[in-house]
Amino acid sequence: MKKALYLLLYITTALIGVSCKSDDPEPASTPGVLESFISNNVSIKVSQVKDYYVSRYQSDYITHRGYYIVPSKDIKISALGCKVPEKGSYEIILCSGVPFDFVSGNYIYSDQINITNENEFQFKKVDQEIILLANQKYLLVYNTKNPLFYYEAKYVTDNWASNADHILLPHTIHDVQVTESFYMYASYRNDGNHYFDTGGTSTWGAFTLSGLVDLKYEVVE
Repeated sequence: MKKALYLLLYITTALIGVSCKSDDPEPASTPGVLESFISNNVSIKVSQVKDYYVSRYQSDYITHRGYYIVPSKDIKISALGCKVPEKGSYEIILCSGVPFDFVSGNYIYSDQINITNENEFQFKKVDQEIILLANQKYLLVYNTKNPLFYYEAKYVTDNWASNADHILLPHTIHDVQVTESFYMYASYRNDGNHYFDTGGTSTWGAFTLSGLVDLKYEVVE
């Protein structure tokens, strides 16, 4: 009887653990790719920037910010996250570097993360095996509805020459090359779906670090 009771308790506990998947970030551990790059470079400053396309009076905009990345080795993704200046729920999306895959929703992986601290990078563990292949191009973005601000990383410098403070892309950090930035906004239709407004795509700032989405990984040996 006791054995049956213990077995029932074990199964119930396991089921509760499976069903209570949380959007909350994981506890701090090893830093992400961008997080380590920024924190280990004292000449880099992260600043809050106003989103040009969004105002507090709008209620139907969703923006997507991130980067195209190319790993130099096969890597296994362990966590995805971001650093954003506003608390709330954000969707992290990983897909191939083919634009149609992003627009059509053909993602490799997507998940929600609840950002509770706007002053640090926060991550959420992935719940499946994701292998990114060496020398292949991928897109990593976060999106949210009506963000008024985003973060931008720049060098601290006294050089007033044009773009002297920009962290120019492509830029290689360990085993990952960040090739260019990505930004797009979309509007919601009455049926609840959203479409991508081509007027919202932007090449401005495509080669700087703006909108800080991040990943953690292990090299596949």
